[in-house]
Amino acid sequence: MKKYILRTGFKVCYKEQGSNQYIRHFLTRNYNDAIYMINHYKRYPPNSREDNHKLKKPKWRAIPVTIKEIQDGIWREVPF
Repeated sequence: MKKYILRTGFKVCYKEQGSNQYIRHFLTRNYNDAIYMINHYKRYPPNSREDNHKLKKPKWRAIPVTIKEIQDGIWREVPF
């Protein structure tokens, strides 16, 4: 398996049923780790971080980190 590394990294995000906006759940430097975490979250669904409710049919996605987010300091935050 090839290891796809993007210089900027990836955000693992979810979108609940009925929502239009993705919410970041995890941050990683390479694509394989992002896919591993998506598969993990599909098997063992987490609760929402804001109010600890069970997620309603979440759709998971690995989204590349933009240069603007790096300039704003995304890598200085807690990754999960």
